[in-house]
Amino acid sequence: MDYTKVELLQYFRKNSEDTFRKEYSIKTTNQSKTKQMDKNMDKLKAEIIEQIEKRYMKRNERVEKIFLATYCWTVVSLERRNALWAYNSMDLSRRSGELWERLIKVSWKYPVNEEISIFKAPSFVDVMSKIKISYRNKLDRMSLSDIEKKWIYTEYTKIWDLLGKGINLDSDQLFENSNEKFIIDFKGSYGSNEKGNKDRLLSVARVYSLLNYYHLTTKPYKCILAVRTIQGAGHNYLRQLEDSGLWKVRRREEVYNMVQEFTGFDILNCISENQLEFSTDFNQDTINYMKSNFTSRQHQTFLDYYLTWW
Repeated sequence: MDYTKVELLQYFRKNSEDTFRKEYSIKTTNQSKTKQMDKNMDKLKAEIIEQIEKRYMKRNERVEKIFLATYCWTVVSLERRNALWAYNSMDLSRRSGELWERLIKVSWKYPVNEEISIFKAPSFVDVMSKIKISYRNKLDRMSLSDIEKKWIYTEYTKIWDLLGKGINLDSDQLFENSNEKFIIDFKGSYGSNEKGNKDRLLSVARVYSLLNYYHLTTKPYKCILAVRTIQGAGHNYLRQLEDSGLWKVRRREEVYNMVQEFTGFDILNCISENQLEFSTDFNQDTINYMKSNFTSRQHQTFLDYYLTWW
């Protein structure tokens, strides 16, 4: 096998057929059917990626083949799930976002650029403790009485107490190069229901900004929000994030250009050369379904709205 799109689609379809037929015919819940189907698809993907890892040693060849395999796995996974349990708009919205993020993150797992490396998010409790100490040290250098310093610091810590231990500083992709550390949050779509997520993102970025301010990191942190699709009110929330100065927003094609800039993998070139397009790569039943069902708000087909990724 040369791991072309045609070969990979055939591999996933052929080797998932027995599980699909079994789950399609038995009487059980839709959740149980799709769970078993997903297990089979994940096993097939793991096996094919292991083969690619052993065969391709050059970084650029390896990432392209694994990206292609992950895309073909995505196509067939959506076909199988839809045939077992037809997607509604909400489920497809969530799932398409998950699958898009998973596909993009292949570039970081197998980077062409040898400079970048993955790091784990710091503990909020540890970060809070370091920032408090830095603030106290700064306060001690001021021309204030001990009583004043104690009162100011007590009031200051009350603000942190409001946060408790609840801010999760992790994100979808954390990596660093020789100069900076990056926090990337991926969103398949950003719409009118994202106010809560906007507030969470601002809280996370403020903490990282304080680490920069007090020089508590060897490299400065930068936060980037990567968005595939933007809905109506989502533009306003994105603008608020940008205006805060805490987040850089990358939209649509900018996301793929960013991936190439950081990881060295040209996703758009890979897509073009291999002619990757859900509208032609799905089997006919899936194409018909995705074209004949529409989103309630945007009045676009499922194919156009959820599955146009580039």
